[in-house]
Amino acid sequence: MLEIKNVTVRFGKNTILDHINLKLEPGIYALLGENGAGKTTLIRVLTTLLVPASGSVLYNGTDIQKLGSRFRDKVGYMPQYAFYYPDFSAEEFLKYMCILKHIPKKEQKERICQLLRSVNLEQEKRKKIGNFSGGMRQRLGIAQTLLNDPEIIILDEPTAGLDPNERIRFRNLISEISKNKIVLLATHIVQDVELTANHVILMHKGKILAARQPRMLLEQVKEKVVELCPDESDIEMITQTYTVSNMIFDGNRTRMRIVLGEDECPPEGGQKVSPNLEEAFLYYIQKS
Repeated sequence: MLEIKNVTVRFGKNTILDHINLKLEPGIYALLGENGAGKTTLIRVLTTLLVPASGSVLYNGTDIQKLGSRFRDKVGYMPQYAFYYPDFSAEEFLKYMCILKHIPKKEQKERICQLLRSVNLEQEKRKKIGNFSGGMRQRLGIAQTLLNDPEIIILDEPTAGLDPNERIRFRNLISEISKNKIVLLATHIVQDVELTANHVILMHKGKILAARQPRMLLEQVKEKVVELCPDESDIEMITQTYTVSNMIFDGNRTRMRIVLGEDECPPEGGQKVSPNLEEAFLYYIQKS
């Protein structure tokens, strides 16, 4: 178990993480928040790249800073912006990473072949990384994250740059390898959360707004989302008064979905509809 206890991070006078408390057991956790919410900073703490101003992170009861390399050997980390040697081939890069991760030489070849196949780069294994597309580099990053068969997998915006087919392949891969592992997936792409995670952590301005199973989050806001087709003359008033989650121009009318605040009443003609995770996130931001 990974336990985050009262973690606070400050840069100068700015509080980036504000008393974060979480318990992570094996499963897929989506860390969902807009850019600047503190997701990457929290990940840096969890990977021992950053020491918090206060609080601690415990792995099976022991502080990860004290565990040091013994903890890092159990972690697979894919940063949002990774550096690759452009003159290395994909195969050479993974061999190099195997050495850094202390993977026995006799296991390296089979592990590399297996992962290149999993991320659909087997046919490109001798191609120089400098000639890779953004999506191919992202897939290579996922492969290196899994090289050491980590117990904790931390992925920062892993589907950025992937096309729809690659994103499906990624989600299936994560589901396959997540058994008995802690997987933390930091993203702002709600669809990745809906189709992959069995736990969702909503983060905003350095604070945790909620941490629950997706269905529990949706249950909390099931009475808070309405749909309506207002008169054209009312559209401006509605957009200024309410939080609009979606607006579609459909022929001669406009269809809107709005997220009601804690004590807000729906506008005239509004019909309650089933919420999605994006709307749950908007609701919790309003509430914070």
